[in-house]
Amino acid sequence: MRFASLKRAYILSVVFAGILIPVSSVGVRILQDPIKPWMHREEWSDIVAQDPYFGNTTLIVRGVIIDVALNRTMFGYMSYHTFPALITLNLTEVIWVDSGVWRARNKTVISVGYDFAETPNVTVGGSYEVRGFWLSITDSAYSYTLVVAPSVKGSYIKPL
Repeated sequence: MRFASLKRAYILSVVFAGILIPVSSVGVRILQDPIKPWMHREEWSDIVAQDPYFGNTTLIVRGVIIDVALNRTMFGYMSYHTFPALITLNLTEVIWVDSGVWRARNKTVISVGYDFAETPNVTVGGSYEVRGFWLSITDSAYSYTLVVAPSVKGSYIKPL
């Protein structure tokens, strides 16, 4: 009888440790990321404006818009962000790339995360030039998305 209770206690402690370790590592990951999942866009913009790398334009492209989705939420490893508009752009030309940021050289279609408060004045099928911040990592809500936002210096989307 005593052996069964020791075995049960051992199993419970292993299960408890098996649950506690992943949950605590997720909590640490959330706390390390300066952009928290519960933050609003205005708070995100303040943090990004303090980051000299994130606040700069890193990519200028031209292309044809093939889709516009309003209020689209993008998810990362431990964060998410809702863009007022998520634009799908069929690339026709890469105008300028900051060194080391364009790791997807063979891409023909990219997402443009439009993060200004007003809805963009764009039409599906129209040709546009887009200038913004490209993030080539995989664990962020902004991954492989050309971000056009007030916090990205000089970013825009304009018709050709």
